[in-house]
This record gives sequence, structure tokens and C-alpha cells, in this order.
Amino acid sequence: MSRYREGCITFLEGFLNDSGGFVKWLLRRGRGRLSREAGMSRIIEVNNRALPLIIRRTSRKKSIGVELTCRQEVIVRVPRSLSEAAIQEGVNKCLPWLTRKLAALPAAAVPAVLDSGRKVLVLGEVKELVVVPHGCPWRGVIAQGAELHVALPPITEKNREAAIRAALADWYRTTARGVINGLVRHYSAILGVVPPPFSITSARRRWGSCGANGRLNFAWRLAMAPLELIEYVVVHELCHLKRRDHSAVFWTQVAALLPDYPARRNQLHRQGILYDL
Repeated sequence: MSRYREGCITFLEGFLNDSGGFVKWLLRRGRGRLSREAGMSRIIEVNNRALPLIIRRTSRKKSIGVELTCRQEVIVRVPRSLSEAAIQEGVNKCLPWLTRKLAALPAAAVPAVLDSGRKVLVLGEVKELVVVPHGCPWRGVIAQGAELHVALPPITEKNREAAIRAALADWYRTTARGVINGLVRHYSAILGVVPPPFSITSARRRWGSCGANGRLNFAWRLAMAPLELIEYVVVHELCHLKRRDHSAVFWTQVAALLPDYPARRNQLHRQGILYDL
């Protein structure tokens, strides 16, 4: 039997009900070996809606972390040695949270194929994807008015969506770097610090971070957010250069630069799930 056929899902493993009885967890597990990168593909049913469930084991995790993406996938990151029973118990405890998050998703978060006609966000503005035909003299992504044009090299239909996603991620990364560079320089001068080096990352759990060496990190997904939200994240991380905690003193520093930071922080918390492909 081929490795592909061995990896096909062949049976339904079980049902788990939460204490309220409104969520059923359906697990489908393949007999074949699944890569650590791809994770273990299953299904979780939340409030009568079946969502893809991806279990990712990693040596960097010491506890269970659950994420609901804008594509309505549930990603669970767990310690590599955690037992199957412990994973089920941990996810079961998160079901009420998942139900609330799913109910709060805006209509714009409904999954759609990443191709021509798909609406995406660029600095908070909605643009429509236009994937140009093969033979175009250029490659990459260009913003033209209300459209975002993507030109790909010759590819198979199977790899089309992945290639579009990769091209867009590269373009968002470049866009984020340009915008954030200007904000870092501007607010560093106000704070009286030397503009620190920074990286644009593929982080999914954090919008930004400040390393022990003073280097800042920002997720490329910020390029999908409005400028005022990017500004908040930049100011937040720059203030960590002076204060490494989230004490009252730290928030006073943030407020001195952005008096309306609570509203910006809350907006990022509410809408952040939209800033993804």
C-alpha cells in the first residue's frame, strides 16, 4: 500500500462532549506517518460547525496552545511528549473559548479560495485579488487602485493557491518593512533612543516582540492592518526598550505617545483574526 493511501483517514476515532453538551469533538486519525510540519489532521465540531483541527507537536512548547485562524482552522500546539489523552482533555477545556471566538468572527472571516476575486486587506483597505495569466513579463505583486495583481511563474494547478499565498506573503513582508521602518525611526526620536534593528517574521501568535538584545520583531501580517494599529504595535515594542514589563509605568509610557492606545489595542484584539491569508 502506498504511503499516501496509508495516510488516508480511514476511521472515526471518537466523540467527546463538553460539560454543556453543545460541542462535539470528532477526531479522524490516519494510519500513515504524518510530517511534524504538517501536523496531525483531524476535525473538530464547534457549535455544529466542522472545522479542520491540526495538532502540532513541538519541543518548544511546555503547555497546550490553541489558535483559531481566519481560515477557520483550529491549530493546537502541544509538547512533543504529551499523551493523546492529555491533548484531548486540554482541547476539551478550550471548547467554550473556541465557541465564543467562532461566534465573534466577522462575516469577512468566511474562508474562501485564495485566487482571483478573493478580497484581501492592505493597510486596512479591502482590495480584490487579480491573478494575471501566464506569460506576463513581470513576476510578483503590484497594487493597482482597488486591486492587487499577482503574477506567477508557470505552475501546476495543484500548487496554484500555495504559490499565490507565498507571493502575497513576500509582498506583505516588504510592505510591512517599509511602513514599520518609518514608524520605528519616528518614535525612536521621540523616545530618545537609537532606532533599533528589527526583523519581519512569520509569527502567528505575536504581532511584535522585543528581544533581550534590543532587537524588535514584527509579524508581516501587520501589513494587512490599518496604520493606527501598526503604530500601536511599534510604540508598544519600542517602549519595551525602556521597560521590559507590562507594569503601570510601561503603560504610562505608551499612553504618553498614544493616548488612545486602549482603543487601538482592543481593535487589534477584535479584528486581528482577519489579518491573515
